[in-house]
Amino acid sequence: MDQVSSISTAASHASGAGAATYNHDWAPSKVSSQRGPGIEKTSPGPRKRRSTLIHIKMSQDLQTRKTPAPEGLEARDSKKETEQGKGWRLLTLAEMPEWHQDNSYLIRGYRPISQSVRRSVSSWFYMHNETLNIHTHLVPSVFFLLAQFGISTYFAQHYPLAQRGDQLIFSLFFASAAICLGLSAAYHTLMNHSHVVSEAMLRLDFVGIMILILGKFVSGIYVGFKCEPFWRMFYWGMIMSLGSISITLVLNPKYQGREYRTFRLLSFVGTAMSGFVPIIHGVLLYGLAQSWKQSGMKFYLLEGVFLALGAVFYSMRIPESVKPGRFDIVGASHQIFHVLVVVAACVHLWGILDAYDYGYQNLTCRVI
Repeated sequence: MDQVSSISTAASHASGAGAATYNHDWAPSKVSSQRGPGIEKTSPGPRKRRSTLIHIKMSQDLQTRKTPAPEGLEARDSKKETEQGKGWRLLTLAEMPEWHQDNSYLIRGYRPISQSVRRSVSSWFYMHNETLNIHTHLVPSVFFLLAQFGISTYFAQHYPLAQRGDQLIFSLFFASAAICLGLSAAYHTLMNHSHVVSEAMLRLDFVGIMILILGKFVSGIYVGFKCEPFWRMFYWGMIMSLGSISITLVLNPKYQGREYRTFRLLSFVGTAMSGFVPIIHGVLLYGLAQSWKQSGMKFYLLEGVFLALGAVFYSMRIPESVKPGRFDIVGASHQIFHVLVVVAACVHLWGILDAYDYGYQNLTCRVI
């Protein structure tokens, strides 16, 4: 009896508490007052259904309620998203589209595809695997461009009796070097813009290389055959013809595939190496000793060594082919190739200055 009384009392308190919690108008379920061996079960009245509905609603609220992010997390995510939008997050080779996967030995450091000239240009100011390719030609391009403004002063101070055509030849060389290196820097800047822009800039890059070759050839022939106007015109015509053929090959879409990579390189190297023809002719015409002094031959030979060495690094992709992933940012073959191209251009400038100085001081033939 005491047990029944205790249970009845507990049930009453529980019912009262439930009513107080949810709704005072709901009456508690009655427990049978009949004495007996057991207690009559509580009928599932309105309170139980109400309680069940409330618990279901609370569970749904908890499931659909968005848990607030820890303090600072949204800011970090926003910053990361902004950085990705600016192209600061570098990608791996596997994340790049197939048309951008040119060198399988460079694993990381790729800029995202920008679809924006501004975003591509902004990559000048942070490190990635094209940074050195850009600046190793951008800075020298500016140097050769500024040299245009100093050539008049230099000639006025050192060669006051120089012909107008003499200064023009040096200006043409500076312009060809500035155009070549500038187009190269532009290509490496915009190659992550889009497939169409990358292909267009690549063609302009090759055209720039040929322009530099022509500028070197024209200036070298000018100082080397100072007293031979016929041979000047002959060799200028030869190099212009070869250069036109090479440029045609570059601009023809048929030869833009990767399978023609070596073929394009050989066409440029072949055109450049044709410069040895007038050098040999000069030796036969003037003798080795005289040609060595008046043509700048020793400098052109050194220039050829640098260009050939650069071609080896470029075509064999050394050193990244030996240790893939080790030279992704600094030290890749294309960066070495760029440096050697600039060194070769400076050596050529040294050569034509040396040859011109010798001709100005020692040769008395009439310059046409």
